[in-house]
Amino acid sequence: GFIDLKDDISITVKNSGLNQTIIKEFFDSYLQTGSMVMRIVSQSENPADTSSEVIEFLNSDLKVFYSENQGNAASRDFTVIFFYSLIGMACFYGAFTGIKEVGAIQANNSTEAVRLNVSPVKKLYTFLASAGAASLVQISSILILLVYLRFILNIGFGDNMPFVIILCVAGSICGVSYGTMIASLLTVKEGVLTAIVIGTTMTFSFLAGMMQPPVKYMVTQAFPA
Repeated sequence: GFIDLKDDISITVKNSGLNQTIIKEFFDSYLQTGSMVMRIVSQSENPADTSSEVIEFLNSDLKVFYSENQGNAASRDFTVIFFYSLIGMACFYGAFTGIKEVGAIQANNSTEAVRLNVSPVKKLYTFLASAGAASLVQISSILILLVYLRFILNIGFGDNMPFVIILCVAGSICGVSYGTMIASLLTVKEGVLTAIVIGTTMTFSFLAGMMQPPVKYMVTQAFPA
């Protein structure tokens, strides 16, 4: 929002929300405090001697609107961005396994797929079982990578390792799902699908700051979603 101070204070906002409410509450408090100070001065027999009274009034209503957070070394270390984006790239490389799992149940790809299609097991169940196994393998690989980065290379990921592990699990499942989606939507050779995965994954990694950390913040500012 923006504030017009020409005459009376007026506030203009695009829509309602928390930030807009904060602006309004701040200036409501400002106007009330200013009005009270003017009343104290106007009712005083000697306005020049009211400074201590005004200061006492202002201090009585003093509020702290901030809190200090020291953070940790990881939150101040730009190099961690490289490794977060590296983990993200490794998670998305699970797409290669997803591509193979979809190809393994398409009868026009291999004799193994032909046998799977003529078996009494539903194709969906076969796919879910193979995709689940692929996700477990991918999760295991990413956790090994995480252990290597944390305990061999001594990369500090902060104090929230459980959340990092959860993120790795979710990223691995997303990576395998990404591959199955591409392979299901596009009826092209596996080599073309692989090229698409590499191209898109490297683009995502660049936007996440793997090449230059400032790119991550530029993307966040320009396209928060």
